Formats: sequence, structure tokens, C-alpha cells
Amino acid sequence: MKRWTRIAALLALFALVTTSCMTIRQFSFSKTNLDLSEDDITSMRLRLKPESSTSVFEGHIIVLVGYDEEIIPLNRKEWQDLDGHYGVAKAGISHNALRDQLLMDGVCNLPGGGDAEDIEASYTTWRAFRTDIEIDSGDIDATSRINFVHNIGISDQAAANEVAQVVAIVGTWNDDGDTIPESTDTYICNSVIFTSLTFKP
Repeated sequence: MKRWTRIAALLALFALVTTSCMTIRQFSFSKTNLDLSEDDITSMRLRLKPESSTSVFEGHIIVLVGYDEEIIPLNRKEWQDLDGHYGVAKAGISHNALRDQLLMDGVCNLPGGGDAEDIEASYTTWRAFRTDIEIDSGDIDATSRINFVHNIGISDQAAANEVAQVVAIVGTWNDDGDTIPESTDTYICNSVIFTSLTFKP
């Protein structure tokens, strides 16, 4: 049995102020003081909103997550349309082809410089998720909120006082209509957050 405590809910949060896309407004775990065995889980939750009242975007909302080896991504992934404005299905879609595309050089450019490919090697596992439909910013209010919830588990790699890192990148994917991520599609990654968990005996 290991006791896990989240020591840094937010190490760094960058939001690119542009006229497009979604931004991360809050990152949290379902428990702040965790008493977990290797088989237990917790939920990570991202609260997303349009960048501003003048945000203009159209596309699938996407979340790209990188995990240290001590963290195991689990099957639960869902969208929570808090104000009923987005119209997305609750069940999230995990998309390996989208992940591979976003991790290519120059595709998922990050606020502050660089891209997702630059930090790929810093994490053991990557997953990408998207909404089932494309969202048009003209159809939603700037105050509309949506959560992305994803369960993570604990591996036997975790050691006492070790720190595990998680990164989440949020943006939009403007598809050409075939739901196949391609280099000719448009990807905007405008918000990224780094968090950490420390493991204790």
C-alpha cells in the first residue's frame, strides 16, 4: 500500500492569447490525499473554456496527455458538458493516429515556443483524445464550460518520495471531414499544463 499526495496541482500553466481555440482554466485530481495500492485509480479533470468572448474556432476539441512510467492511463475518458452548449457525446474518443500526428515535428506548436515533439521523450506514454463532433465557436457562449475527465492508475514502478509528471495539451483539430488525422488538416495547440504527483510510503 502506498500513500500518494499531490504536491503540485499546477507547476506551470501557459495560455496563448489569440483569437482561437480553447484554454485550460483548471486542473485537478479527484482526490488530493490519496491512499492507494497499485490497483487503485484517481481521476484527472481539465476544465476548459473558450479563450475569450472573441474566440473564433471550429474543430474537434483535443487533449494530448503525456505520462511518466509510474502512471498508467486507464479506459475511462469522458466529456462533461456543464452548460449543455457543446452537444458532444459524454464518452471520449481515444485516437492513436491523432496522437501520432500531434507528436510530429511542427504540428502541435506550444505557447512559449517549441512543440509537442520537443517534449515527447520526457514522458513514457502518450494518449490523445477528441470530441465526437466538431465545435463551432459561433454556436457556444464564451462562458460555456466543458470538463475532460480521465482515469489514471498506479504502476509498481512507483517508489517512495519519487515525483511523477503529467502534461496535458489542449487545442482543436480542424478535420477535412474524414475523421483521419492528416498533415493537410489544421491543428491548434494553445494551452498546456504540467503537473506532478509525489509518492509516499
